[in-house]
Amino acid sequence: MLLGNPPIEWETVHTRADHAKWFEKRDSFPAALIQREVLAGNRRAPVIYGSMHLVRHVIGINYSESDAP
Repeated sequence: MLLGNPPIEWETVHTRADHAKWFEKRDSFPAALIQREVLAGNRRAPVIYGSMHLVRHVIGINYSESDAP
């Protein structure tokens, strides 16, 4: 079993901006983890994620208001 959230170094988190840098890795970290631990080893694994991880435009993280549809 692999856990998809990036490990957070809580001793470095003092502000909302400090936390945001970890929060922004919530999609890229598990993708890299699956690539490294499953696909590179020619293994198979079920992957279970909530639907919001599949949304292309997540407000406040991966696009600015000027890019909004």
